[in-house]
Amino acid sequence: MIPTPAPAPLLNVILHGAVFLFVLSTFVIALIVWIRRKRETMPAEESESWEIFVLGLFFYMVSEFSDLFTPSLRASLGMHNYFTEFALLVGLAFIFIAMRRRLLIVSEAEQGEQP
Repeated sequence: MIPTPAPAPLLNVILHGAVFLFVLSTFVIALIVWIRRKRETMPAEESESWEIFVLGLFFYMVSEFSDLFTPSLRASLGMHNYFTEFALLVGLAFIFIAMRRRLLIVSEAEQGEQP
């Protein structure tokens, strides 16, 4: 008989489920905002930063979804498999790159307004 892993602890399911739902709702809202603003002729630089942000949220969402089904207590303590860690790090990298690009766009616009 093949041993099967124990089901994920309730704490793991609750925490990763809450984070997954939060990231999913943020992903949907960001996607809607990006598509609506893109129709209103959004500048290319701003559209790229939104695209990177949405892509980062997607990777982060995939990471949290796979964490829901990691069947051990050590998963809830932060030790995951390589796929979830890679997806998490790629997602966070894209999110921070998009935030930095957005900050640079805003600071360039503010400098252009000053005499």
